[in-house]
Amino acid sequence: MAISLHELSPFVHLCGEFRIQPGFRRPPWLISSHHFLHVFRGEGYYQVGERTFRLGPGDLLLIPPGTLTRSWNPFAVAMQYHSLHVDLQYRGDYETLPITFPEDNPANQARVHAAPPTSPVLRLPLKTSLAGQDWVGELFARIVRETAEKRPGFELATKAALLELLLFLHRGSVGETAGKGPSVEAIQRAVRFLEANVARPLELRDIAGAVHLSPVYFGRLFRTATGLTPMAYLRGLRMDRARRLLREEELTVAQVADAVGFPDPYHFSRVFRQQTGLPPSRYRELARDPAWPGLPTAEAWRGGYDSFAGVSFYSIPPREES
Repeated sequence: MAISLHELSPFVHLCGEFRIQPGFRRPPWLISSHHFLHVFRGEGYYQVGERTFRLGPGDLLLIPPGTLTRSWNPFAVAMQYHSLHVDLQYRGDYETLPITFPEDNPANQARVHAAPPTSPVLRLPLKTSLAGQDWVGELFARIVRETAEKRPGFELATKAALLELLLFLHRGSVGETAGKGPSVEAIQRAVRFLEANVARPLELRDIAGAVHLSPVYFGRLFRTATGLTPMAYLRGLRMDRARRLLREEELTVAQVADAVGFPDPYHFSRVFRQQTGLPPSRYRELARDPAWPGLPTAEAWRGGYDSFAGVSFYSIPPREES
């Protein structure tokens, strides 16, 4: 039986800050609850079910409960991220529940906390790109801090922050999947305009003008539909093209910067390093190595099961009352 969204009561039973070191590869595992991770430095790969995601700064990934997952980092720097393990309803018995299960079998699947059906349906995308939206990282950090400090009312504080995150993801997903209409068509035209004008110096009013909308209204509409501000979306397009040019073309860093709308190569290098954890020249060197960033070979998975190390904070057991 479906529950109302009014009845949704998310609970974080594990959270913290983690890192995947260069060269790390982890064989498949399962988790019992929803796992949200938000990357703030470096890059890495996650295979969630049949889909593989390359993650970088600003990316938010959701691993649904009971989904076979792998992760690896073929890059030169650690991927750092905030991590939340969340049940959409409190289930209890968290003290004895393992964080992860090393294999997919009926006994482990029986311990998975499936998401409750809701009415209306709660839509949560697997991957959301949120580069430039610092509030998301601050939201994750707030949950970790509240959980660690366990001040009076921390249970309410973490639940409020989780609901804010779920609302943002749900509205963004609904906006992306809504039926055709003037607003959706305007966003599609704006995306095509940005893709065709990556190298131009653009401001919000230029993008809004291309689809004949006011900057304020367009900015709000674009963020609702994509989860990103128009300028953050443009920056992501520029970084994607810069990575491709560095991998495939014989251009100087200054030429690459100019080709993706950065007349100042030093500014480009700073932004590129913030997004990837590497300066452009080092990225090019690694990207042209045939072994990088390909998928791990079968041999690479034979190193055994690696459990979490350095787990930071549990939200259970609760703080002791004085």
